Amino acid sequence: MRAHRLLRGWLLPAWLAVAALVGGLVIAAGHRGGGGPAPPPHPLAGLAAVPAASALPTGHGLVVSLTFDDGYADQLVGAAELLRHGLPGTFYVPSGWVGLPGYLSLAQVRKMYAKRLEIGGHTVLHENLPGVDLAEARREVCDDRANWLGWGIPVTSFAYPYDALGPRERRIVRDCGYNSARQLGDLHSVRTPADCTDCPYTEQIPPPDPYNVRAPAEFDSGWTLADLINEVRGAERHGGWLPLTFHHVCDGCSDIGVPPQTLRRFLDWLTPRAARGTVVLPVDAVVGGAVRAPHRVAAPAAAPAGRNAVRNGSVERWRQGEPACFQSTRYGRNSVTVRRAGTAHGGRFAARLTVGGYHSGGAQLMPRLDLGSCAPAVAPGRRYTLGVWYTATAPTTPVLYYRTARGAWTAWSVDPPVQPATGTWRHLSWRTPPVPQDATAVSFGLRLTSAGTVVTDDYHLVG
Repeated sequence: MRAHRLLRGWLLPAWLAVAALVGGLVIAAGHRGGGGPAPPPHPLAGLAAVPAASALPTGHGLVVSLTFDDGYADQLVGAAELLRHGLPGTFYVPSGWVGLPGYLSLAQVRKMYAKRLEIGGHTVLHENLPGVDLAEARREVCDDRANWLGWGIPVTSFAYPYDALGPRERRIVRDCGYNSARQLGDLHSVRTPADCTDCPYTEQIPPPDPYNVRAPAEFDSGWTLADLINEVRGAERHGGWLPLTFHHVCDGCSDIGVPPQTLRRFLDWLTPRAARGTVVLPVDAVVGGAVRAPHRVAAPAAAPAGRNAVRNGSVERWRQGEPACFQSTRYGRNSVTVRRAGTAHGGRFAARLTVGGYHSGGAQLMPRLDLGSCAPAVAPGRRYTLGVWYTATAPTTPVLYYRTARGAWTAWSVDPPVQPATGTWRHLSWRTPPVPQDATAVSFGLRLTSAGTVVTDDYHLVG
């Protein structure tokens, strides 16, 4: 029986929260002016590259792959530990999150690749692939790989975000040029043996389906050093392949974080196991295969001048508890509900966003920050008039984002100030500056940063 991961909905709001706090600083990340203290040395500086591993060694009994998901900046600590031990690793990094606060920068990823740590794909925006249409799923997977190849990093391995996959997703990964794709939960786990009673202890080499590479459940706060060691020892009795999955590398920062000392002590124990036939290899060395050509999926063209580019701007259509092609996000300590409101500005329905249990942060509703199926497409250099009708029980703040050509979303400065609470329908409208040259889409909405309710309807974005 398979133990699936839960969708961690806080991932996207985490960077949206930072964008909300720093605004344009997201765009300027990495720029340094004159003066100030010198930057700290790079965590990987002075560490030798991992010895090249082009093929499976003869005489091995078990192959262990150490994989790290999501591209968190604290994974540099894990990368440094691997290099100190002379061990390879595979880092699955969403290309759309590269350079965002709290995530690896492109320079850091390139340094890791230069040290022969494998970089793998993880979609552009860490999307739950079965939850989006075919075109969007293909953009997430294919464009992610095209981004990496465009940066000079030849990715061949992929990992499914949220362990969410089916036959359609496996075909997409294959067609986008990857040689393998790792999931989670279909191998025996010492932490949760009852969740996978009929599961094998190891994956086969080569795997029966390279686009459904099996692995134990991910490392979380319930795991101990002894659990990691026992997971390997159990696999050694069967031979084959054991991919292990980590996320954060930190002390107590996350329920899916491995403490650096635990990782170090595990690698201290694991490294000498090579003498017993247990070797550590990156995923691409186990699966093999050539680097295939990229396949980028074109995003929709900008709407013609004078036409509303917001899909379902009247919020009449609903899907899974939210207006179709919209998304609610939150950050900080509060609770959020989205409901269909029967009193609308136009048509039958409006969207009611309510923030309760407020301690900090905020929440917002806006067209989906995706790669093309929902986000309003725009043309570089053109100015747009955008707006929304609303009522609110508390002041509400306009928010605006744009998507870059590689699929990353970033905050865009907003001219309108905080808007007042109003018990009757009020129209908020403003005109953007010229769209940046690398922008391909825009999304906007209203944010609550206190307890209250905002009801919105009839969104429009017209060039």
